[in-house]
Formats: sequence, structure tokens, C-alpha cells
Amino acid sequence: MGQNPFQATSMLIAFLVATVFAATAYGGKADDLYKRAAAFYTDGKYAEALKSAKEALIEVEKEYDSDSIKLSQPLTLLSGVYQKLGNWTEAAEVLERLRSIQEAVLGPRSTKVATTISTLIAIYEKQGDTQKASQLNQLASARWGKRDAGDPDAREPTSQGSDAAVQAGPLWEKWNRLAGTPNYIKIAA
Repeated sequence: MGQNPFQATSMLIAFLVATVFAATAYGGKADDLYKRAAAFYTDGKYAEALKSAKEALIEVEKEYDSDSIKLSQPLTLLSGVYQKLGNWTEAAEVLERLRSIQEAVLGPRSTKVATTISTLIAIYEKQGDTQKASQLNQLASARWGKRDAGDPDAREPTSQGSDAAVQAGPLWEKWNRLAGTPNYIKIAA
């Protein structure tokens, strides 16, 4: 079987940690706090990572609007830390905020939104909230499920133009394969 969303989230956070040391867009105190939080996360020091990730988010919020896409990295890291600590409610709240920002800035059919929704489904399943998980699964299926080749929405428009078409990407294939399968994400307790 393929990766579950927690593995995907861990890989995403590992990627962010690896790339953050090359360059972050924040500068100053926010940059330092984010790098520190990422390093703590990598070292498995989640309590310290949580503190630094929260502080980094506050600093980034001072520089940018509260709905800026620049909040994506600190929100993703903060959610990952909450997940590692088993704080599922907080992790979901952070990801819901991230999803809202992503949908507003990148569009509701962005592959980044799909990744966030997939992780939210897994978290809600982990919490036993099958109603929320099912609602998000239905939303994902409607957005990324199998589409007719003539469907004008079969390709994803992006504001940055760098994302591949959803139809050609692995998320498209995943949603096609999983569409209509109730409770397809099962997380072992």
C-alpha cells in the first residue's frame, strides 16, 4: 500500500527542514525561529519545536497578513509538531487555517490543498471523527475525482503557473483510485 498522510506530512516537513537552511523568505527573527523549530523537529525535540514554531508563526504574522501564503511553512511545521505530540485537535485547527489560506490564494483545486485535505482526513479518522473525515473525503472526491477528458476543470489553473495539471499528477491518480471508497484512510491506534 502507498504512503499514508502522516508519512506524507513527515516527508513534507523533512523537505521543508532541508530547504529552509538553504533559504527562507522571512529574514531576521522569524527566519531564525523557523530554522530553530525545524532543527528541533528534526532532532525529535518536539516540545522545543512547538515553542519555536509558535514564536516563528507570530513573527511571520507581524510581517505579513494573517491570510498570507507566507504562513504556509510555519503552519505546516506547527501542525507536524502537534501531530508528533499527539495533539490532534490542535493539528487539525492549524491545518484548517492553512487550508483556508491555500484555497483563497492558490484556488480550491490546488494540489497543495489536496495534500492538506488528505492529512486532515487522516487526523479526523485518528480522532474518531468519521463525520468530518467523510465530509472532506466527499469534497476531495468532488474536486479531484475522475473527470471526463472534455471537462474544462480537468486541468488546475494556478496563480504561479508552476503546478502540474491535477489530471496528470499522482494526486489525481490517488483520488481516482480512492474515490467512492468509504473511510479509505485507516490509522492504527
